[in-house]
Parts: sequence; C-alpha cells; structure tokens
Amino acid sequence: MIPVSDFITFALSHANSNTVPIGAKLLAPVGTAGVWRYVYGMHGQVISQAYLDRAYKHYKKEGWSREEFDSYTEHYGTGDRGTDCNGLLDAFRGVDQSADYTYTHLCGKSGKGETSALSATPYEIGEAVFMGTKGKKTHVGWVCGFMPNGDPLVVEARGIAFDVCVTRINNRRVWPFRGKMDKIFAYDCAQGSFPYTFTRLLKYGSYGDDVVELKRLLIKAGYADGITTNTKSSRRFGSNTKRMVKALQRDCGLTVDGIAGAQTIKLLGGVYHA
Repeated sequence: MIPVSDFITFALSHANSNTVPIGAKLLAPVGTAGVWRYVYGMHGQVISQAYLDRAYKHYKKEGWSREEFDSYTEHYGTGDRGTDCNGLLDAFRGVDQSADYTYTHLCGKSGKGETSALSATPYEIGEAVFMGTKGKKTHVGWVCGFMPNGDPLVVEARGIAFDVCVTRINNRRVWPFRGKMDKIFAYDCAQGSFPYTFTRLLKYGSYGDDVVELKRLLIKAGYADGITTNTKSSRRFGSNTKRMVKALQRDCGLTVDGIAGAQTIKLLGGVYHA
C-alpha cells in the first residue's frame, strides 16, 4: 500500500509558498513542482480556454457574471496547470472522482465521521477533512503539518480566488467531517517525524515562531554558548542568537554574516523554502 506521505508530498509540491504561515512545520517543501491554479473540474491538466469556458458554466449557475469569473482567472499564465479540490488526489492516482467519493469510498470506518464525534482524536498527517453535509461532501483538504502550538495545517485547492494553498485549520470555517483514506494509503507519518520548514531569512531583529525553532536547532547542535537567554522560549532574534549563528557559519566555512539563510538552516537539519 502506498504511504500517504507520498501523496501529501505531491500535494505540497503544487502549493503556493506565499500561503505558508510563519513557523509552519510541514511534511515536505512547498511549490517545488510548480504552483497549480484552481479550476473547477480539472486535475492537473494545462489550463486552456476550453477548460475555463467549461468551468464558468459551474459558476454561472451560482450567479457569477462572466466578467467576475474572468477577473479571477486573467492572471493564469500560459502553461499553468489547474485543479479543483479533489483534483490533487485525482492527479496523484490517475483518476477523476469527487470529494464525496473520497469520503464515501476511500475512507475506512476507523476515524471517519463528524469532527464533533472525533474531537478527542488528534489529527494525523494525511488525514482528509471535508466540508459539506452528511449526505454529500463538497470540499476536501488534507492535513499536511502543524504549527508549533499543535494547530493542524491543511493543503487544499481552496477555490477560484486562491491557488493550491496551505491554511490553518482553525482559520477556516469549520471542516465538519474527517476521515483517513486507509483503503488506499498506509498512514506512516507520526507528528514530529519530519523537519521544520523555514520560509524566510532570519536575522537580527526577526521575531516569530521560526526564530524559536532556529534557536532550538542551534542549541541542539551545540551552539548554546552557555548563555541562558538563548533559549527556545524567546521569539526574538537578538545579539546572542546572531553570535550563535556566526559561530556555526565560522565552523562550517560559510560567510560569517549572522544571517540564517538556506545554507545555514540546512546545516542545522531544517528545510528552507522561501
């Protein structure tokens, strides 16, 4: 059975890195295979005018004018590929199905149901989350990582106003249903079994959860320097942190500038994807 991590890695490779929250801990790097746009009814094909015309029929039924639809798609470029929500899974599997089909036929009974009934069960990497009703699921996303405080992150083809993106599950309206696709995937990704993803350069004055993670990695690598203020409880990149980064860079033959960029972070075992 295919590891669910293979699919989540695939989905993240088509997500927009600009949507990744600072401090996110994701299973894999984002956007490495090209960002996919949202087009209803597609699953990874190159976007053509014929596909857009077909997709507009769906929005016309919802009361959209052609001008409104075109205003959201006019930035799509030549060669861009499109997908709808379940299209990410369809492209990976080589099929054409729906979010409702995924819930009904691919999710086993274990861990499947309303979020309120499963609220005591921690979310798992690769778990599918759904919007819709008991009778029909209309949208799907997949847990792809976590914030430092444990909030789950979802990779989803969110809608025509968005590319494939990464969203905090608690920042979206409630996903009423969830399920593990254990009829087709092996669930092999325990939380914490994957590297942290950094999304920006960190330097003196930077502030955030990613600074906390940088300090943790520096201390783990032996660069605590005996200074108690260099602890993971601080979210500010100060002079002591800069000193630690410089020490690492000096030891490893990098440019000694005190700025934690891609090379510095990779040496510490983190993933950097701006």
